This record gives sequence, C-alpha cells and structure tokens, in this order.
Amino acid sequence: MFEPLVVRAELMAPVMFDRWQPLDGVLGAAIIEDPELRQRSRRQRTCRRILADRGLEAAKAHFERKGWELPETREHFVPLAVWGHGMAHGLWVYCSSWAMPEAYERDLVHFTKRVNFEQVERYVETEDRRVYTAKGEFAAKYLPFQTMVTAGLAWYVRGDRAAIEEILPVVRSIGKKRRRGYGVVRRWTVDGREEDRSVFAPDGALMRPVPATLLEAMEVSGEFEYAFTTYRPPYWDGRYAVRCAVGGYSVVAQEPQIGPNDNGRYLPATKPI
Repeated sequence: MFEPLVVRAELMAPVMFDRWQPLDGVLGAAIIEDPELRQRSRRQRTCRRILADRGLEAAKAHFERKGWELPETREHFVPLAVWGHGMAHGLWVYCSSWAMPEAYERDLVHFTKRVNFEQVERYVETEDRRVYTAKGEFAAKYLPFQTMVTAGLAWYVRGDRAAIEEILPVVRSIGKKRRRGYGVVRRWTVDGREEDRSVFAPDGALMRPVPATLLEAMEVSGEFEYAFTTYRPPYWDGRYAVRCAVGGYSVVAQEPQIGPNDNGRYLPATKPI
C-alpha cells in the first residue's frame, strides 16, 4: 500500500514559507478544508472506531443504516506511512521530507496596515477613548515577508499513491499569503522511486524534523542540529513543539557534514533531486 514516492509541485508564483513545510501538513490541510475529503475522513474515523469497539458486523450494520458504503480505513489521518509508531514514548512522524526547492532565489516583500480612520471614529464617538497607533487593534504595521522564487518544489514521501493523487488536485496553492497569489500551483506530479528518502536519505541525511526523544528511542545516533519546533501537523499547534533534530546526518552517512540552516528555516543537507 505504501511505497517510496517523489511528489512535485510546479509553481506559477513565488512561494512564501515560514518553515520548510513537509507534505504531511499540506495534505492534512487539504483534507480539513475540502468538504468532500473532510466528510470521507470522518466516515473513515467512525468506521475505525466501530471496528475497534464492536467489530466488522457492527460497522457494516451502522453504515448500512446510514445508507453509506463501508469505507476503506487507514490508521492515520494523512495517507502516509509513519516512522517510530508504536514506541512506548508515543512519538512518531509522518514519512515526508521537507519541501525541496529547485534552483531558487530569495526576495523580500512588505505588507502594510494603516489606521482606518472610519473605524477610529466609530470607536470614539460613544465616549472619550484613547486611540493607540503603536499597539493594539489600531496599530500601523509594516511587515516583511521572505519569498522564494523557484520553478517548483519536491517532497520525498512514503505513502499511498492513489490516495495522495486524489487529494493533491484540491491544493491550488501552498505557503502563506495564498489569497494574494503567492504559491499558486500549476501542476502536481507523483512518481515512484526505488529508494526511500522520506525521513533519512540513503547517505544518512536527515530529511525532516524528528524529535530528539524519538531518535534516542529508535537508537539513531549521528551529528545533528537541534531546534525547538513542531514535528507533525498541524505545525502551528504548540502541543507538537519539542526539541527536534532539524539537520545533519546519522551514523550511516558517507560524508558526515552538517548542512547549514538557510536563514533559520531548516534547509536540510541533501543531494539534489
């Protein structure tokens, strides 16, 4: 069911990342945002729960009463294999690398937010209030965002190819400021590979953030860079923020060189696609 794959996104516009996004976050967001995929995921979870509690016959009866077909179930929310699942510490990561850009350049854009004087007028018309333009809801802002200009991104994953190909057409753009046209995807492609590079490359290069506790539990040693960051989606959720290895090589590396971070955004030390 799960196989090594490389997923590529051909881009029409610069992409804006606050981190090197693994594909599991992109797929998870697509499932949540698309009504059909979200409903299908809920039915799969319901089926899995009934199977665990009452068995196959109860699940068939429940879905027959609802007029639904019995869905195929999978253990996790995203159709990807996991690494470290079943360990006593409870930590695991999806088998998906960071986004790997093709040849790219960095650019900087700024977004501004000025004071809305009509809003200020409504705010003070009922009583005498102070309006602060240095902080709070009326603060004027001038925010820099770093963009990446590249023809495309690629992810190494280990997953269910058919399920991934079904989800990807829903994803029309990735990264931040999508409503402003950043990160628009022209085309998705999914190709098979012989080797698995989703968590570690064959030369030992780390391909995604992995909790330090998980590496210790799996008895993986090497020369790693560490940072406090999240390790599985949703990546904005602080519950999954721990000390993680974010770069470097395991002991199987042929060339144990630690790749530098790219402006603090966890560019892993890997070979080109």
